[in-house]
Amino acid sequence: MIAPTIFELAAWELQEKGILANSVVYQMTLADSKSPSYKRMSVTHDEWADELNWFFSNKERVRFVADLIIDISEEMGNTFILVQYKKHGKILQSLIPDSISLDGDDKNRNDQYEWYNTQNNCVMICTFGIAKKAIDIPRIFNLVFIEPGKKFETVIQTLGRGLRKASDKDSVNVFDICGDGGFSRKHAKGRQKLYREAKQPFEILPMEYHNANHNG
Repeated sequence: MIAPTIFELAAWELQEKGILANSVVYQMTLADSKSPSYKRMSVTHDEWADELNWFFSNKERVRFVADLIIDISEEMGNTFILVQYKKHGKILQSLIPDSISLDGDDKNRNDQYEWYNTQNNCVMICTFGIAKKAIDIPRIFNLVFIEPGKKFETVIQTLGRGLRKASDKDSVNVFDICGDGGFSRKHAKGRQKLYREAKQPFEILPMEYHNANHNG
């Protein structure tokens, strides 16, 4: 028999008590509106799935995101990335040297988690689906959400996993990577509301990546 819940504490309350690591969310808004191919896509498609697929098929954008993650991991330590679909994780893995991409088909995830906990400046990519399950990875120094869409509940659950303290960690950087238009912008505003409700400090950082001389 499971005992009834007597009381619950929000993550921010546990942070104030020093039980969870402190956190800051950086919502990195990519200037997709300056990309000619984004403009063409947004005119001919009206579904979130189309927009999401464009994000990972546009070589300039995905290369920019991959380089950004490489810089984050090299400068600030172990980085844990969440994507919607395993095919997107594999794309990032191909662009980030020595990174690991896991999804629901991987049966040795716990072994990979244990290995990750012993590493420094390591990049692990997972789908939001497996992030819902128990993950024992205290040494996440940087947590990256890439276009989580409407999965607000999953976002806050995953945020909680990144807040676990470790012997060499008392804070975590959270990076929410999104676009500046369409569904992505709408979803990003929804997550801002979520962060405010969870009393998680956040900053909005506009990011320029498009080369005006490039037609992609």
